[in-house]
Amino acid sequence: MNVTVHPNPVVDLGTDQETCAGGTITLDAGNAGSTYLWSNGSTTQTITVSTSGNYSVVVTDGNGCSATDDVNVTVHPNPVVDLGLDQETCEGGSITLDAGNSGATYKWINHSNHHSINIRKLFRSCN
Repeated sequence: MNVTVHPNPVVDLGTDQETCAGGTITLDAGNAGSTYLWSNGSTTQTITVSTSGNYSVVVTDGNGCSATDDVNVTVHPNPVVDLGLDQETCEGGSITLDAGNSGATYKWINHSNHHSINIRKLFRSCN
């Protein structure tokens, strides 16, 4: 009599993942040709997610051996930027715009990366 011991498939969804609101993350269970059961009910090798949560998968290979893994996905809300009401100044004057969210990263058109910017070279609009 022969006894064959088949190895379990190796499933590695990787480290926890993060994205911003509106973004997606693709999770891949690997092991092509196996069967899959994800915690959200999907039965494909890969799933694309856009909501926070813990996602797990059970992978069963052709020998009936199975393994599982899980990963936590965090979807961060986009920051809210409010520059306030329209501003007026006299020719030669300046205005300061403040985007708030001082812990965020910024890139203004003049390449400044601070949450507020002082604009000195103003011009008249065409309207």
